[in-house]
Amino acid sequence: MIRVKIITPSQELVDQEVDSISLPTEQGLITILSGHAPLVSKLSVGEIHYKIGDQISYIATDSGLVEVKSDNSVMVIAELATKSSEIDLDATLKAKREAEKFLATKEEQDTAYYQALARLELELAKLRAAKRHRPGRG
Repeated sequence: MIRVKIITPSQELVDQEVDSISLPTEQGLITILSGHAPLVSKLSVGEIHYKIGDQISYIATDSGLVEVKSDNSVMVIAELATKSSEIDLDATLKAKREAEKFLATKEEQDTAYYQALARLELELAKLRAAKRHRPGRG
């Protein structure tokens, strides 16, 4: 088992023992199992999923940091993160549409373009996580 903590500046989302955890990093998706070598990596926008027995839980995440320690513990510090069960699909779809509309009016060299692109990536991650939690919707 691995002790996992997932926190943001405003809340602690997870603090429990899990069988495995998979996280999006700049190097790609990594899966941590018990006995994993220590590492520190930058967390990318995407989905975190962790498994306890047959149950898989999903969290949509913004960028951050992940630290794997030799004592079978994993600390994830994310700027923003939302459990799939807590994602408001209507609000997320609205934010996605607004970001897409905004992107269509901006040049790639514009700072606001990259901010909107990052927002769009986060909203898409939230939609993927929400759809995994509610497979019949969307």
